[in-house]
Amino acid sequence: MKERILVNLFIAFIIFPMYPLLKSFIEMDVLNNSKQFSGSFSSYIMANWEVILMMPVLSLIFILLPYNLLLFHLSKSYRLSLLQKILLFLGILVALTILFGTIVNLWMTPLWKNVLYIIAFSPLSVISASLIQRFADRGDIRLSRAI
Repeated sequence: MKERILVNLFIAFIIFPMYPLLKSFIEMDVLNNSKQFSGSFSSYIMANWEVILMMPVLSLIFILLPYNLLLFHLSKSYRLSLLQKILLFLGILVALTILFGTIVNLWMTPLWKNVLYIIAFSPLSVISASLIQRFADRGDIRLSRAI
C-alpha cells in the first residue's frame, strides 16, 4: 500500500505537471510560437505557478483516486492486463474531458479536433498506468500468488 501511495504522489506531483509544461516549452521555446505568452518560458512558469501547484491536488482527486478505486473494485473479480489498465486510465481522462468540456464549451470546436484529446492523453495514460502496474501492482500480484 505504501508503494501505491508513493507512486500516485510521484505521478501527481511530477508526471502530471510536466506533461503540459513540456508541451508549452516546445511551443514557446523550440517552435518560437508566442501566441499564448509573449515572454520566456521561465516567466511563463512564474505567471502560472498557481495552476502548476493546483494540478497535482486536482489530479489526485479527479484522476488517480477514481482510477485506483476502480482498479481495486475490478481486480476483485477480474485479473486486469496492462492494456486494460491503460484503457481504464484513458477512459477516466476522456470522461473528465467530456464532463468538463460541457462547462467550458469544448463542444464549440469541430468534433475531429476534440478527438485529438484521446491522442494527447494516450502517452500520459501509458506512462501512468505502467508506473502503477510496475511499482504498485507487482506487490499485490506477489501477495495474491503467496496466498
